[in-house]
Amino acid sequence: MDRPYAIEMLHITKRFPGIIANDDITLQLKKGEIHALLGENGAGKSTLIKILTCVERMTQGAITLDGAPFHGKSVRDAMDAGIDWSQVPVYLVGVITAAVVGYLCIRLLKMIADKGKFGFFAYYCWAVGLLTLILTIIKK
Repeated sequence: MDRPYAIEMLHITKRFPGIIANDDITLQLKKGEIHALLGENGAGKSTLIKILTCVERMTQGAITLDGAPFHGKSVRDAMDAGIDWSQVPVYLVGVITAAVVGYLCIRLLKMIADKGKFGFFAYYCWAVGLLTLILTIIKK
């Protein structure tokens, strides 16, 4: 039998007054996978992640973690479940220094050491961001 998805966001919809930010979105992530959410401004990428991290509440849909329903009501609930995220603003990529990359490495190690566990989603967000920064520095 296949292992359940580490994270499933099923039929997620988020409505704000006058706009639908996410409309019936399904995202299924297995352990060990790396994903990037890409899209134009206003496409709903940040809203989807804010729903997963309990910053925003979905209008409808369901989230499961390792096959079990997740009904987080706060950012702390998400963090306790091992879910966290970090965003690297595109406008910073060109001005980032080696010191900042070092800081991000230390921060990542602290996340991993915290409570003996870490959210794999957070790890990959940091890793992809860090790799982007390192490649940018090397290219200069």
